[in-house]
Amino acid sequence: MGIRVEDPDYGNDCLTCFAPGATPLRINASFGNIKKGSLWEDELPGPPSGSFKLTQNPSHPCQWAYVGEVWSVEYYAVAIPPGEVRAQLLMSLNPPFSLPVFQGNSSSYCAGSFGAFFTDPEGWAYYSGSAWIFV
Repeated sequence: MGIRVEDPDYGNDCLTCFAPGATPLRINASFGNIKKGSLWEDELPGPPSGSFKLTQNPSHPCQWAYVGEVWSVEYYAVAIPPGEVRAQLLMSLNPPFSLPVFQGNSSSYCAGSFGAFFTDPEGWAYYSGSAWIFV
């Protein structure tokens, strides 16, 4: 899954993406090139750039999340028909704003790179960008 950046601690098995016993407890999500959209206002933080360490949800082993003071990031993968995977990576701005920042989907793999779902600046506070998932 992606490029190994450190030896992982292992969590509960997410057999959608990993062999038994090989599911990492933490994964890294990196974001770049996110831009200000038409709804961006001065009181909002500038577009995020950098890495976030997500921790596995023990109740849902194919879901990882990070909740910070400003940003929240969630990644999950599900098997749709047998043999197919849908992965989604979401970033949002926490309250009081509660705005979507980045959404990327994949229908063919559990990790790697994600392109932005919000590609038009009209109607969004943030748009564009890329993201990557690393173990």
